[in-house]
Formats: sequence, structure tokens, C-alpha cells
Amino acid sequence: MERTADSTQVAAAELRQVLRDFIARRVGDPDAAEDLTQEVMLKAHRSGVQAGEVGDVAAWLYRIARNTLVDHYRHRDRHPRPAELPAEVVALDTDSEADAARAELARCLRPMVEGLDPIYRDAITHTDLGDLSQADAARRAGITISAMKSRVQRARAQLREAVSACCAVHTDATGRVHDYEARPGCCT
Repeated sequence: MERTADSTQVAAAELRQVLRDFIARRVGDPDAAEDLTQEVMLKAHRSGVQAGEVGDVAAWLYRIARNTLVDHYRHRDRHPRPAELPAEVVALDTDSEADAARAELARCLRPMVEGLDPIYRDAITHTDLGDLSQADAARRAGITISAMKSRVQRARAQLREAVSACCAVHTDATGRVHDYEARPGCCT
């Protein structure tokens, strides 16, 4: 029984460190990052929610961390305007499911998309990153829907490969990105 408690404590300590790193990348001040991490852990403890009641504890803690970051930037100035807040935090403050890690990763994707062969770049830009259906994009390109689907799939595969070469991406149980770590020399 004691071994299980020890492994739980180790897992909790590792998760706390990952959360601290996540926060530190967004505030730039190690002391503030430590304070905010403590605040996140305190909020989680005060919530009264038990680990068994949450489907994905890490995702739940990341949500608390993101909300804490929003609060941090709001309280830094009594009347902040969105332009004063970092773009990552403004994205967090919306009702959309976008979070800071995905916003940062999206900025890294731009040069990767631009590096694709033109037929693949156009396919993914018009469909996944744009507002055209694959059928509309096929008509616009003068190709069959099947050919467009192939191009989009190939573009996705090439982007996936480029992202994997550049970044270690961390996802939750549903596959949504909740954090990433850029490898040295990538995503500058």
C-alpha cells in the first residue's frame, strides 16, 4: 500500500512540475510562475473535487492553470484592455476552446505550412485552415473531390511529420493539445 502512495506522490510532483513549466513559459518570471503554480494547486485542493471524480486530472489542472493565468493578467492592471494582454491569454479569455499552447503551436505551424509543396499547401490552406469544403476546394482547383481529399490527407501527414520533428506535443485523453515543448532550434 505504501508503494502505491509513493508512486502517487511522485506522479503528483511530476504533474506539478509540468504545470509550473507551462505557467513559466507564459509569465516569464520564475517567482511569479511558482506563486501561480501554488495558486493552481490550492484552487484544485479547495474545489473539493476528488481525483476519481475527474476523467482526466491533467486536463482539469491545465484548465485551472489557464484560468489562473487569465486572472493573473487581469489583476495586474485593474482595467486591462485586450491589446495589453498577451495574445495567448486573450485567446484563453474567449469562450472558444482555444488555449495558449494551441495558439503558440499555431504560430509555429505557419512556416511549416508555407514549406509544403504548393498543391498540398493550397489544399490544406483552403480546407482545414480556411473556410472551403473539400468539394468546393476541388472545384476551385479544377480537380476531383477524391484528388482533393488525397491532397489534404498528404498535407496533414506532412505537417504531422514536421510538427513531430520540431515539437513534443502533449495531448489530453481526447487528443486535444494542452501543451508542447519546442525542440532546440525549432519554432523560434
